[in-house]
Amino acid sequence: MIDATERPESAGKFLLAEHVSKPRYFFRSGRQQDELKSRFNVMYGGVEECGTGYAVKRASFPFMAMEFVASGRGTLRLGERSYALEAGSWFVYALDVAGEIASEPAHHLVKYFVCFDGRDAEELLRKTGLLSGTFKSLGDLPPLRRLFEQLINEGRSLRRHSSRICTGLVQLLLLQVGQAAEGSAAQTFWRCRELID
Repeated sequence: MIDATERPESAGKFLLAEHVSKPRYFFRSGRQQDELKSRFNVMYGGVEECGTGYAVKRASFPFMAMEFVASGRGTLRLGERSYALEAGSWFVYALDVAGEIASEPAHHLVKYFVCFDGRDAEELLRKTGLLSGTFKSLGDLPPLRRLFEQLINEGRSLRRHSSRICTGLVQLLLLQVGQAAEGSAAQTFWRCRELID
């Protein structure tokens, strides 16, 4: 059994970026029972500070992934669209979306991320409206940070139910982000309506 805190060879340079400091990763690949793997499998994740020279450019990605910016600034390109990254930026990508991420040298990004796969994961992304290529600016959400910290701690654990707990935490993160995004859209609608009235 591999240590949940050490990078397996399969993670390779393609999956984890260079020019990061203070990374805290976990790797759960291959830990779940076969019947769970096909439904919702948390592969790996963590938090990293993106240093000078941090730049990721991928034509595709082998898993579904979501990222949450805790601090700093940078740029993001998902498919044909570009975004400014700052605290509270959240995005999801998968096989079908090319992506580029860069950190500003003077304001290093600190970001949380998790990678997962499975048909239930795809279904949950659809139900919450968080399809691959989605970007949201949610503002600083301490509950998301706390959930990611809990996910990292549990992901690094070798306890019996850690894989199931990690799956539950990722599902909760997706639901929380979906709910926050709906709330943000509703607030914008009511503000616009007040201005019109």
